[in-house]
This record gives sequence, C-alpha cells and structure tokens, in this order.
Amino acid sequence: MEQAAPRVLLTGISSGCGKTTVACAVLQALVDRGLRVGAFKCGPDYIDPMFHSRIIGAKSGNLDLFFFRENTLRYLLARNSRDRDVSVIEGVMGYYDGAGLDSTLASSWETARAAVRAGEPAAPVRGMRFSYDRERMEAALAETRAMEGIHCVRAWLNEGELAPGDDIMYVLVGGDIRPRVVEALQFLVGKLKSEGVSEEEIFA
Repeated sequence: MEQAAPRVLLTGISSGCGKTTVACAVLQALVDRGLRVGAFKCGPDYIDPMFHSRIIGAKSGNLDLFFFRENTLRYLLARNSRDRDVSVIEGVMGYYDGAGLDSTLASSWETARAAVRAGEPAAPVRGMRFSYDRERMEAALAETRAMEGIHCVRAWLNEGELAPGDDIMYVLVGGDIRPRVVEALQFLVGKLKSEGVSEEEIFA
C-alpha cells in the first residue's frame, strides 16, 4: 500500500553553511502553524537531531545510507512520518558530499533519491544483523585520542539482531575547541563505519 509522506529536504553547499539554523527555523514555523511535524537528519549525526527534537517535542530520526540500504531508509521514513502532516529532512555537508572524496555514498543527494520513492512498495524490513570488530574499534579509538586537542573518546556499538529504530552506535568525543572535536567525531564515525562493522538486513 502506498503511503503519502509529505516531506522537504533542506541542503547546502558545505558544512557550516547554516542548514541546522534554517531547518530549526522551518520546523518552528510549521509547529507554530499547528502542524504535526517530523524531523530527520541525513547520516549518523546525533547533535543536529537534538535541536530538532527540542522544537518538535519528539525524537528526530537518522537516514543513513551507509548503515542500511534504500529499502530500510524508505521503511524508516514512512514509519516515522505516518502520523505527521509534513517532515523536514536536514542534509549533511554539501548536497553531493558523501562518505569519500570521490563518492556520493550516504550524501544528501542519495538520500533524496531514495526518499522520493518512499511511497513505492518494498519488501518489509524487520531488522538487521549487526556486528563489529572489537580490535578495529579499539584501534580507531586510539587513533582518535591521538588527534590534536582531543581529551576524551568513548564509543559503544550494539550487536546482534536489531529491530528498525534500535540504536546502533553511541560516540562521545571531548576536546578543547569545537572544530577539532567535530573533525575527530567525523573521523571516528567514518573509521568505524568503513572498517569496523558488518550489517545484514533481515526481510519479513
């Protein structure tokens, strides 16, 4: 069954160009008009969704095409938008910026391509088998701790058979100034995602 999921994607030319500020302004304007609003963030970012949640009074979701396939993204988007009048999706970095310098993987552009088909029939996903390499995780943590200005690094990764919406990863990075912390956080998450984890979708 097709499901109407009104949504808008807000993106920009780079990191730091004001996407979160605009997204929060749009969310507040929609809430002020009495609409039931959903919010999403491209990628694994957990900071920006906290701002979204503060405005809409509900959890903001992540749409991450590195950790799951388009089918799962469409399922999560549809499930978390089903009782919303409209959903706002905040992009990541620049529109075409992906997981690598020469890749659009997990970019706002790829998320938009997947989300535009959110109403199409798809095999339902009931979960994911997720595991990680502990030695590689510890190596990534040690490499991050050695970065300039970084004082504290912690990470927790889930494992086993997970249901849609279950938490996959918590990462904590502390340092002297925000740019160094952001750089270290992006480095660590990218390292863990590209070298330390394995995932397999489970279809109903």
